[in-house]
Amino acid sequence: MALESKRLKFRLFSKKDKNEIITQGGSWSPLQCSVQIDTLGKECQAEGKALYTYKDFIFLCPLAMVDDILTISECGIQSVATNSFINSKIEMKKLTMGPKKCKQIHVGRGNIFCPTLNVHGDPIEVVSTEKYLGDILCNNGKLDKNIESRINKGTGRTNTIMSLLEEISFGDSYFEMAILFRNSMFINSVLSNSETLYNIESKHITKLENSDKILLTKIFSVPTTTSYEAVYLETGILPIRFILQGRRLMYYWSLLHKGKDELVKSSSTHKLNFRRKMIGLSKLMTTKKI
Repeated sequence: MALESKRLKFRLFSKKDKNEIITQGGSWSPLQCSVQIDTLGKECQAEGKALYTYKDFIFLCPLAMVDDILTISECGIQSVATNSFINSKIEMKKLTMGPKKCKQIHVGRGNIFCPTLNVHGDPIEVVSTEKYLGDILCNNGKLDKNIESRINKGTGRTNTIMSLLEEISFGDSYFEMAILFRNSMFINSVLSNSETLYNIESKHITKLENSDKILLTKIFSVPTTTSYEAVYLETGILPIRFILQGRRLMYYWSLLHKGKDELVKSSSTHKLNFRRKMIGLSKLMTTKKI
């Protein structure tokens, strides 16, 4: 076997100052991205294009988060038109989207009329689920996979909390620190503000509370048959269902103080009025039957 050694040649390059460059990790890069993407939604509203009509009342423009874009459209010609419109606007701004980072999710049962979209000529991958900012978006609109992910996070936080309590000597403040870790590390990893937006079911809340009970069982070294009502009364902590109710009330308070022209306020007001109308019709029908 013949061995061949190669000598690498290095060459020094001259340094040049470039002023019109914004690095990705700089302090101005998120603001610059937000300004560029925010104008896209405003242009769609001004031109009346790439808008999704919800219940003939709310017009949804492309939603943006720093450098991410989310568009909603019906399957068929409208989705193709929206795709071409967004591509043209991005190219006019001299921006480029990564084809590998773009995903297409079909919401609904049948997708025979759902065409394959593209990004700068490259086809977009069609997926059933996608994880974004810690939340899992599913094509069926359910929270089962999202709740499973939260329970797995809670299990990891439980192990972290117990390792901290065992390795560090807190003395008489053992239970105070344990409750502090539970309220800060465990609750914030299991719950987030997304639960206030979805119709979470009672079975999901039960699963989250069971994960919380496992942590309390390990903290107090009690059997699983212990009455957890006594644990809540003794420690003064709240179960997850009441924490969730408090966060929903805070979110509703923030909705009431938003402007009437904001999208979140108009959509929530329309849904609330629609539910009141349906409840009124159901009461009228039951009265007539009586």
